[in-house]
Amino acid sequence: MTQEAGNWKPLNSKAIISNIEFVFKNKDITKLNKPTYNFVMNLGGFIAHYDLYGFQSHYEDLRQFAEDLLSSCSENDANYQLDDSFIKWYGKAYCQSEADAINGIREVVLKYQNDVSSTCKSQDEDKLDNIIKLAEEVKRRNDPELTRNFLAKI
Repeated sequence: MTQEAGNWKPLNSKAIISNIEFVFKNKDITKLNKPTYNFVMNLGGFIAHYDLYGFQSHYEDLRQFAEDLLSSCSENDANYQLDDSFIKWYGKAYCQSEADAINGIREVVLKYQNDVSSTCKSQDEDKLDNIIKLAEEVKRRNDPELTRNFLAKI
């Protein structure tokens, strides 16, 4: 069944915004659900992924997800959705719901961006500390094959 021009069902923008906030609040991209993924994937600037899990893997670092969302959810993009030609094709309610989702996502990202950045920086430092400890242990063992394998991994 196809939808008629000007008569598209509005998006549940509140659910989309809520899910984005859930992701950032929990600092966990695996909390992103399929409906929100589908919406985000249709925003400009996002590359194609095979599925939700590929997307989550790509955006494991939430800093990049936040940056890409901000560049895709500008105020201009929200206003663009309310252009008369879009309203003609999709209907006022649908276009307004899309603009609301874009504006809401931008607000959520701005709200959590500093916290996400700080958390990711701390996680990066922890990972680096673990690599240093592992490198010290590899060096202590003085095993050429272990050293070669370790260096190949990093």
